[in-house]
Amino acid sequence: MTPTGSTSSRLTAANALFAENVTISDKVHFLRQSRAYGSDQIEVIAHETHMSWVFLVGEKAYKLKKPVRFSYLDFSTLEKREAVCWAELKLNRRLAPDVYIDVKPLSLSSRGLAIGGEGVIVDWLVEMQRLDRQFMLDELIIRRRLTVEKLNHLSRILVAFYRKAPSLRPQSAEYLSDWRERLSENRSVLFDSRFPLPLGTLRRIDLVQRRFLVENEAAFTARIKAGRIVNGHGDLRPEHIWLGTPLAIID
Repeated sequence: MTPTGSTSSRLTAANALFAENVTISDKVHFLRQSRAYGSDQIEVIAHETHMSWVFLVGEKAYKLKKPVRFSYLDFSTLEKREAVCWAELKLNRRLAPDVYIDVKPLSLSSRGLAIGGEGVIVDWLVEMQRLDRQFMLDELIIRRRLTVEKLNHLSRILVAFYRKAPSLRPQSAEYLSDWRERLSENRSVLFDSRFPLPLGTLRRIDLVQRRFLVENEAAFTARIKAGRIVNGHGDLRPEHIWLGTPLAIID
């Protein structure tokens, strides 16, 4: 399935305003119910992050973007959420083609909300294959089930991926400025008094990171000129690596 363009033909300019009036609470309430997925018996497990809701349903998972806007992302309109869902599908199929299935509309008609179906599109869902948590890299590490063979297999896949990744050639001053800005944003959040985090440890980490940028500015500039800055995986963490069959790297 391919993108429908700048929102589906079912969504007129008049309908767009109506769609935005269906609240995120309305959508989450519906998607928490088993009937949303065509069954009264299936279990639905909901997980919330700062920018999405994920609903685990049988062998599938559905991701709903929150209508939020931060300095590094903007999901504030229906059109922007649609675009980012299609982008997520395209980007993640590079390393997890069997996991990312489709983008589905969440529609509202006289019969109520429905995944797909007729009516006004009020939001978009990324449809995914649900992964068994026991094969996630973080789980394998915790349970001491990680093997050298699994790590070697992962390494081969990542090496092949990064060798083919398109090179980016940003301006070095702009690139380093962006790094400093991101560190500043992280600092403003992590140092917030609402979070019970160890400030001494955070300050040491922040200092080391900023010092690293200053001391390695020449190295960063050289890597940019050599085409070593590539369009790769921007958030590669153990909880994003699934070491089942076939291996998948998500998110």
